[in-house]
Amino acid sequence: GGAAGGERGVDPATAHLYKAQCNDAYWHGVFGGLYMPHLRGAVYGHLLEAERAAGLFGPAPSVEVLDIDSDSEVEAVMRTGDLGAYFKPSDGGTLVELDFLPGAVNLCNTVARWPEGYHHRLEEGELRLAGSEEARSIHDVVLVKEEGLRDYLRYDRLPRASLRDHFLGPGETLDAFYDNAHAELGDFCDGPYGHRVVDGSIVLHRDGSASGGGVSVTKTVRPAGAGRLTVAYNVRRSDPGGPDPGDFAVEFNLLLPCCEGPVCSYTTGPTPLEGEDRGLGSRGVLEGTTIVSLADTLTGVEASIESSRPATLWRFPVHTVSLSEAGFEKIYQGSCIVFIFPFDGAAEMDLEFSISARAI
Repeated sequence: GGAAGGERGVDPATAHLYKAQCNDAYWHGVFGGLYMPHLRGAVYGHLLEAERAAGLFGPAPSVEVLDIDSDSEVEAVMRTGDLGAYFKPSDGGTLVELDFLPGAVNLCNTVARWPEGYHHRLEEGELRLAGSEEARSIHDVVLVKEEGLRDYLRYDRLPRASLRDHFLGPGETLDAFYDNAHAELGDFCDGPYGHRVVDGSIVLHRDGSASGGGVSVTKTVRPAGAGRLTVAYNVRRSDPGGPDPGDFAVEFNLLLPCCEGPVCSYTTGPTPLEGEDRGLGSRGVLEGTTIVSLADTLTGVEASIESSRPATLWRFPVHTVSLSEAGFEKIYQGSCIVFIFPFDGAAEMDLEFSISARAI
């Protein structure tokens, strides 16, 4: 596409930028729009090809601080050669975009489960499977592409980002977290983090509270090669004799190009997943986990998260329910992965994540 654009007098970067302006992926309508991951993925793909053609990714790591989304809050951008990582200090110091340049893919290309004005029709209406004879003869019913869609009407309070920090009580469950019905013991998941750039690293810091006691969280992001970065956490209690802050949890939300299809799977360690549990549409709890990888063998992209400490791992698929011309449908929007670390009365905790992407 770039070469053809160049022949018409448009340079490759500009040609890819124009191709990224396809409006269907920027709004929600009866043809899917924003809710379709493959449409969003195509836009990101052309934007990344435009950045590559414009020379934004160099061989040396770089850090830039700017308001890239025009919300009057600055973001910090780290490029490592193959990765582009966008951090939002104003929203929990989260990782909101993770670009893998060789695959022209944003691995954080997720959307949250927001209430839509038509969802009440699923709750109140008489449901019929779209395409059935009965559905074609009845005009005052709600058409659905599959049964059980009411069960997927769950809503998120915050955008689906990664490196979102939580303090959870010992009785919290994966089901409650999936339902967004868990209790946040701290004010870190969406609280603003201070930020500074030190020797090519991004340092994000917040002094807050958990369970009524003072707690500080510092996460230092460092480049670690072309396709890897590390995030070193220090979690410290200001009063070690105060209330227990609960378990410290770090949430990730990732999406591969082929979504939850048969070519996509999890790999975990040291305990492996077997059978259907390997699919990105699976849900469950693993104990003592140190690494999780998500692989897409069709497009040849793999993303990995490795922890320096064993953790309890929660995983579940994030599905939205939206209305298209053929009826209500659920759409996979990514996999939520939560690493949980018990504080066990310690005064502080140090841990490190290695986040990487590679072609397979």
